Amino acid sequence: MRKSNHNNYKTIKGIKNILFIPFSIIIISSLFYIYSYKKVYLNGNIKKEIRVLKENEFKNYKYLNENVIVRNINNNDNKNKKVNNVNKDDNRNASGDINIDINRDVNRDVNRDVNRDVNRDVNRNPNENENRKEDRNQRTKIRKEKEIKNGQLKEIEYVTILERNGTNIKKKVIKRVRINKLFNDTLNHFSIKEDYSLVNKIKKEKYIDPYGIDLNEYIIDGMENKAINNKTNAKIEDWKLYTPPCPNLRPVHYSNKILNPVCEDIAIPVYELTSRYINHKKIPSTLRLYNITSQMKKWKDWKVKNKKLPNYRKVNIDEIIKHKYHPYDYGYYDIEENKESKEEFYRKVVKSSMDEVPDPRRRRLFSMILFNSEFDLLDLYLAEYYEIVDYFIIYESNSTFSGLKKPLYFTRTLLETDRYKILEIKSFLGPGFPREHLARREVIEKGLRAVHARHGDLFIHGDLDEMPRARLISYLKKCGGWEHLQMGIGGGPKPIHDPNTKSYLYDKSLPHSKNNDGEYNIDYNLRFSLAFSIFFHEYSFHLVEKKKYSNLFHPNLVIFDARRSLEFDPYLGYSYSDNTNDDKTGEGFLGESLRFRTDIKLNNEGKLENGEMIAFWKSGWHISSFLPTIDHFINKLNSYSHFNEYNKLSYNEKKDRIIDRIHNNLYIFGDKKRMNTLRVRLPKSHEEKYPDMYSYKMWKKIKKEYNETGYSQTYHDLNKLIIHELPKQVWKNPICYSYMLNRNFGFNKKLWWEVIPKEEWSTVSFKHLNNTILNEIKPFENI
Repeated sequence: MRKSNHNNYKTIKGIKNILFIPFSIIIISSLFYIYSYKKVYLNGNIKKEIRVLKENEFKNYKYLNENVIVRNINNNDNKNKKVNNVNKDDNRNASGDINIDINRDVNRDVNRDVNRDVNRDVNRNPNENENRKEDRNQRTKIRKEKEIKNGQLKEIEYVTILERNGTNIKKKVIKRVRINKLFNDTLNHFSIKEDYSLVNKIKKEKYIDPYGIDLNEYIIDGMENKAINNKTNAKIEDWKLYTPPCPNLRPVHYSNKILNPVCEDIAIPVYELTSRYINHKKIPSTLRLYNITSQMKKWKDWKVKNKKLPNYRKVNIDEIIKHKYHPYDYGYYDIEENKESKEEFYRKVVKSSMDEVPDPRRRRLFSMILFNSEFDLLDLYLAEYYEIVDYFIIYESNSTFSGLKKPLYFTRTLLETDRYKILEIKSFLGPGFPREHLARREVIEKGLRAVHARHGDLFIHGDLDEMPRARLISYLKKCGGWEHLQMGIGGGPKPIHDPNTKSYLYDKSLPHSKNNDGEYNIDYNLRFSLAFSIFFHEYSFHLVEKKKYSNLFHPNLVIFDARRSLEFDPYLGYSYSDNTNDDKTGEGFLGESLRFRTDIKLNNEGKLENGEMIAFWKSGWHISSFLPTIDHFINKLNSYSHFNEYNKLSYNEKKDRIIDRIHNNLYIFGDKKRMNTLRVRLPKSHEEKYPDMYSYKMWKKIKKEYNETGYSQTYHDLNKLIIHELPKQVWKNPICYSYMLNRNFGFNKKLWWEVIPKEEWSTVSFKHLNNTILNEIKPFENI
């Protein structure tokens, strides 16, 4: 979802003061002042600060929730500054006394200098003004220190101010201290809201899979959560918003051509992200895939002939995706493929030493997602990828991202029903983290531990509504030739018995540094992750933000690297030391960075210009706000971590606003941005079901046509097929997902489970329904 900042401000205009001299009307001067009150809401306390502003500076006021972010002329430019209530100083010292505001505490000569600079800049051009503001900003430097001790967060801020007096410069330092108790509602907005509610306790039982992994290991036994419908004896199926699974829910079956592809027949199209916006008019570059065994042989031959390793960091994207061998070391050197049974092989893998690299031809793929309460989406996600993904790692918390208590819907479904009895799901329950970033950190580290990940395994991290094309992730899992895009030259962890090992995993004396967020600058990878670029759909598949190109760069694909850690435990290479807050006061790996470093809208222009970002072309769907009924919409809105525009509305007001936005094809949040419409249709032919977008021969034909005439009809036809492609689980079960195909369902038309009696949900066969009922619940006539 997207953040939306609303401009709003108060101004207090000064009065034109006109002095009249008796006996003669002479206007001596007219003073015009523009003042602004900066309101900063800090843990319930309001600080007011009066300062001089130019009229054209008002555009720099932005609202975030109820906080106003002001670009203060006495502070560094806020362009890249983190904004957070916990980070903001409420100007209280350890004893609770309010410190004098900096602007009033500084020598008046400095204020006069600043005011004179502001007035002087009114008539300058904007570029000169910006340069001068930056010069003035350098006069104030702020250094912050933080310490957590005995359950308290101590924050010390040193403000150094250089005062100018003619040619002399004086240095003044102001020290401010604040002590907060962690997890205190009044001081820390990461705490769970303690509204009264009845609770239920989770009782965990072991569930061992064929490979010796306890699928329920990370379910917290005895974990308290809000009772269903606020009744202690209520079951998950009693929840008023519980939706049944599609009758006879089962995994989608894919052909052997997808599950065990001929890799040399496949070419993966990629976006070359070299500017803030995508050059979607250009035919994408493609990267040909190869059999992993052949890649291992090429590495062996290449290593004999070459002593110098390539530096992929200095190679542009055109070079790095050329149809040639790109040296990559899997860290596994036995050319003969392991022929052990699946059960025998993976039993050995999960018990192997962490410095051993399993056969990359049998590498595993994990999906790590966050779950709130969207059962329909979860059913769709699990069924779509079940034959391809080895483990689904699902994070569920006993609170929402907005800090409200909630039941453990998914966990109770696993423990109380047989809804997912045919699916092997690794579920991880975290403590109540009412902030999205913290949950992402936890699901990645704990998820890797839970599945006993080994060097070279793959994992995808994203949201439940971010769905890459299933055949694409199967090709990436089974084929080689693409790994260097993320891992660079590759390589494996050094053997523990090798006395010449020089690795951060074993040698703590090796030099290393950290960035401002505490992340270690020892990354072996070329890129943090690779992004799937997906189409942004809203409410149902009939609305899409962009038709010509996919503009959301999630979820993200990562190769697990056992070399990242500074400790012997390789999983620590994917952990962060302080997850008590979102202030980034710890050190290690920030899981949320997997997402943000591939988002072209989040200050990544520098990376784009240097060709450091790459994404898989038109590779899936973002099915945003695909919810069955208005009550499901409102339940979801109450859980969001990054929007509050619906919070103060009544139920009916929320309902009316949602329906109005749907009917007018508007995005559910923020500015009224209109979405584009699509004609949704069920696929009939094979090419409509599976557009041939990963064919090496197809792309050769497209590029030949384009080079000869400057236009490719094949490419034009392919794009028309791609924009209408649907997930297989959806077009195979259109009645179950009717509201995703026709948004009238769930509003003006009834869903199948609103028509079929509850006692028949698990046994109903749509094929045997009479025409009257069938016509009521089917989204298309030709079903």
